[in-house]
Amino acid sequence: MKMKRFARLIFIAAIFILLIRTTDFASELIFQFKDPSFGGSPLYGSYLLQQAQIQDKFKESLTKKSTQKSLVQQFQESLARQIMYQIAYKIVKQAFGETELAAGTYQIGTYLIQVTPLSDRLTVHITDTASGSETVIEVPYY
Repeated sequence: MKMKRFARLIFIAAIFILLIRTTDFASELIFQFKDPSFGGSPLYGSYLLQQAQIQDKFKESLTKKSTQKSLVQQFQESLARQIMYQIAYKIVKQAFGETELAAGTYQIGTYLIQVTPLSDRLTVHITDTASGSETVIEVPYY
């Protein structure tokens, strides 16, 4: 009887030890991409850039690269932007009652801008003389 009891105790102790030992070897599962196309290590950046460049179908034409605007053209565009900015600034100031924009017609490059102040709003007609397209902006007074 003692032998049976001793064998049973050994058996229970062995199972207990096995259960405890198996939990010692368990660790946290960490998912990590192996394929650099899905992220992976930041060291794969050059590989991903190379893959993107290989797949890039857009090629910039040489004519666009070689044609640069002259200094006079750049100055003309800059001047046109500044004038349009000033007109827009004055329209906003007039809409909020701070300054007044003179009614009239302004010619800036290929754009014809007609400003018409009305009693309740300011109307601005912008016409592109090159393409014939028109834009009407109505700014209410506040």
